[in-house]
This record gives sequence, C-alpha cells and structure tokens, in this order.
Amino acid sequence: MTTRANSAVDMEATATANAFDADLIVIGAGIHGAAVAREAAARGWSVMVLEQHEQPARETSSRSSKLIHGGLRYLENADIALVHECLREQAILLRTAPHLVKSQRFFIPMVPHMKRPRWQLQIGLWLYWLLGGRRPGQSDSNAHIIDGLNNELISQCLVYRDAQTDDAALTRTVLASAEMMGARVHYSTSPAHIELHQHHVELRLQGAQTQTLRARAIANLSGIWINDVLAKVSPEQPAAKIDLVKGTHIVLPDAPIQGCYYLEAEDQRAVFVMPWRGMRLIGTTEIPCPVNTRQPEPSEPEIDYLLRTHNRYFKTTAKRSDVKDSWAGLRVLPQGEGEAFSRPRESIYLLNRQRQPRLISLLGGKLTSHRATAVSICQHLQAVMPKALWQADTRYQALPLLSC
Repeated sequence: MTTRANSAVDMEATATANAFDADLIVIGAGIHGAAVAREAAARGWSVMVLEQHEQPARETSSRSSKLIHGGLRYLENADIALVHECLREQAILLRTAPHLVKSQRFFIPMVPHMKRPRWQLQIGLWLYWLLGGRRPGQSDSNAHIIDGLNNELISQCLVYRDAQTDDAALTRTVLASAEMMGARVHYSTSPAHIELHQHHVELRLQGAQTQTLRARAIANLSGIWINDVLAKVSPEQPAAKIDLVKGTHIVLPDAPIQGCYYLEAEDQRAVFVMPWRGMRLIGTTEIPCPVNTRQPEPSEPEIDYLLRTHNRYFKTTAKRSDVKDSWAGLRVLPQGEGEAFSRPRESIYLLNRQRQPRLISLLGGKLTSHRATAVSICQHLQAVMPKALWQADTRYQALPLLSC
C-alpha cells in the first residue's frame, strides 16, 4: 500500500534539510513517471513525484491493451531494435513480476486475402523468436475448434507467445517499489511555474498557499499533458510536436478464451481479442484526435468496428447490447504523416540542453519498455546528479506483491 501526502504541509514535513527538496522531481505518476521514480531511487537519488490526480495511472496507463509484448507488427516497419528491446524487457518482467505479468499463447487465424500472407507471418515469427529467444511459430489446426472460431473462414492458426498484465496494477506496483526505496509521492499536486537555472531548478506549486521546491532536475512524464507542463517553463521551451491518437477497447461477457487472438481487421490493422477477468477484451482502434483532447470517450463507429472484427472471426455474433464495458485512452505520437498504426513507436527525449540538462520531457513510450525508457532518462540526467550508492539494479529487483 502506498503512502499518500496531499498537502503543501505534508511536503514541508518531508522535505530534506539540504539545499534541494529532492535531487529529481518527477511530474506524472503514470507508468513512465513511476518507472523513472523507481530507477532514480534505485540509483540512490532523492525523488519526489507530483501527480495531479488523486491516484496513479488515471490516464493512458490504465486504458491500454494490457499487453507486455515485443510488438510483432513493428517488424513491418523494420523496427528491429524496438522489438528486441521490448522482448528483453518482457523477459525481465516475467522474471521480476510473475504475479503481474503472465505468459500467454497468441493465435493468428489464417483467412483468405490477408494483407500479411502466411509465409510473411512465418518469417516474422521466426525473426520474433530469434530476437527474443523463444519458440518459433507453428500451425495449430485445433485452435479454431477450442475457442469457437469461424471454421468456415479459418483453416488454421499460427501460434506464438507474448504476455499480458493489468496495466494499472503494474503502474501502482512500480510506484510502490520506488516509495520503498525512499521516493515521496504527492497527489492532487501540479506545477504552476518552473524556473530553470544553471545549477538547479525551481518549481512553484499550484494552490492558494505558495510553495517553491528546489531540485537538481525535473522529468516531465505527464503524457498527454506534456505541452501543458512545457508552457509553464521559464526560460521558454518549444512545444513538443505531437499527435494524439485515441484507442478504444470493448469488453464482451462471452465465455473465456484459451489465449489471445491477433486478428486482421477490415482496414488491415491488427486487433486483439484477449481473455480479461473471465470475459473478452477487444481492441484497439487508432483515431487521430485534436491535441487539446483530454477526456476521450468511445464512439459508436469505433465500437461497431471492433464488433465487426470480432464477429468475422468468431461464430458467436456479438451485438451492441452485449458490450459490457468500454473505454478510450490517448497515446502521444511524434507528429508525422500517414496512418497511426504505421507510424514509428520510438521514445523521444526533449532536453532543455544537451549537456547537463535540468529538464527532460518524454514524448511517446510503451508500457512494455517502461523500465528501459526510465534507464535512458536517468542516463541523460546522470551528469547533474550526485554520486550515490545504488540501492538496487532494476533488471533483477523483484517488484513487490501489494496487498491491495
């Protein structure tokens, strides 16, 4: 269970007696904010996390597809390094958080006129196996019988392994690990102004009672709020060039399925059907949104799209009235051309200066590779941080088992 300090008085009571209230102030308690707090605390730095909501993982980090995967489809864009990194991080999470991350069988049903023919998928699965050191894909002629696939359309499936998680629970656990190593987390708290100096930063908090915090550096890990934070920085920082993409998921109360299904939708995008708490989780869509969108909602066309994709592959015809739950989340992508699903997925780090940066902002990022992203951010900040005794190596440190 995490300890919550919500007021300026609480922060004054926990502030260090040194010149700095913290070595590093992290803005945002989504998965990347939690991961950076954990990595920084593991390196012996003093860390303070500011989260505008009353609890962590209130935005994108609780509205994902809940997959810890290498990203098989990223091979189409030749993102070999990204896939390799994600598969490496998946292996770390399976080892250090087996209570949160579970290996799953994934099936790719073979249907006529697919964009990705069988031979191409088999090569992709072989490369996936090579990058991750796992068993190569194989055909499974019984998969269409096990889970009620449409066997008039589907002759067989290719099979590989990836993993699932509860994204919100993973975020809470990573943050709890950071707190166990000394990180302080403050909820319902956000910056009013950030002043960058040569050797430190000052952050003034929102609220009736003025309070200014001093730190060696700030990590802006606010996700969709990245430019809201950058707009509060002096000297003025350029806005991040971003696109926002909405992803909608639906839940059907169908019979549980034996694994996850990687389906090719009518527009040739990949859509997953996954077991989730005894039901079926289906997603996701990728719809461009205005950059000022903050509270996305699933649209009826998106829900219909996911139902049509499901109904094409499964004998059970799900209707709109069968949808038990739905949600939408926003993802930040680097500004670019083309459809969202074909765009690069690399993380981009924005620094106020290349040498001895005092502010770093994250554009993008993936749930699977959150730890690797945190390592990169801490490496960027290493030059302005004190030499300290490491508490842990996050590659091997087990994530705690929380009681709630």
